[in-house]
Amino acid sequence: MNDLVSSLNNNEEAAYQELFLRYYERLCLIARPRVGRNDIAQDTVSEVFLNLRAVQKDFKEEKDILHYLIKAVCNRCNTYNRAEAIHGRINGDIARMQFYQEDSIPSPEEEMIEKEMHANIVKAIEGLPPQQRLVMTMRVVDQLTPKEIAGRLDLNVFTVYTHLKEAEKKIRDCFPRIYKRGNT
Repeated sequence: MNDLVSSLNNNEEAAYQELFLRYYERLCLIARPRVGRNDIAQDTVSEVFLNLRAVQKDFKEEKDILHYLIKAVCNRCNTYNRAEAIHGRINGDIARMQFYQEDSIPSPEEEMIEKEMHANIVKAIEGLPPQQRLVMTMRVVDQLTPKEIAGRLDLNVFTVYTHLKEAEKKIRDCFPRIYKRGNT
């Protein structure tokens, strides 16, 4: 076991700094094509390094550390992409609803259906746990990015993604005829 590995296993600050200097750029190069933006790639890699202390792993060799870091970056990129896909679907649904509202004069039946749908959406959102409701409102209504939400609420950006994903699932569960399994 080399000095870096034993220092990291002893939770020494210098080891974390050395790892960051050695691998930050390489990990950003791995994250960039997965998330499509430099700033998101850099945030993702930084989050992995910030959370490395919490891992409490007993690494045997430096290659084990690198393997862990690469896997963690890839997993976080996947989480980011899933959250962005969820947001895209929600915004697409809202945009389609607005398009139909603006381009046509609804019949009385359509107006009744729209009012009922709106009431059900509001009810579904109000039924969310407070933190999920707040995060979902900030994302959809205020059009904030997950990073902006995290900053305003003093949360980890991946916690924001988790809240968005769970909120969307709960909202979808309120509309089983619209969001049938497999039609996401």
